[in-house]
Amino acid sequence: MSFEVIKRMVEAPNGARTNFTTPTPFTPGTFRLIRNGQAYEPDDDTFGWTEVSTTEVQLTEAPITGEVLQGFYSELRSEGSPFDPAGVLP
Repeated sequence: MSFEVIKRMVEAPNGARTNFTTPTPFTPGTFRLIRNGQAYEPDDDTFGWTEVSTTEVQLTEAPITGEVLQGFYSELRSEGSPFDPAGVLP
């Protein structure tokens, strides 16, 4: 089961950083970048990005200090049971 969420990126923009981490893993191919309230696709000429892993994206341009970066994505969750909701027991 997955849930679509909007979450603020872990690191704050500083004008130099281009790699940002999501607070929870996302399902590959579902991530969309939201920068200052505007959604961007990966191939956008100015604010494009690439999925590096299920918790990290790399932007083509470093956002400046004060900008707000969020990710809209389907959270990657393992299927659990009532006795193991997180699905971590063997």
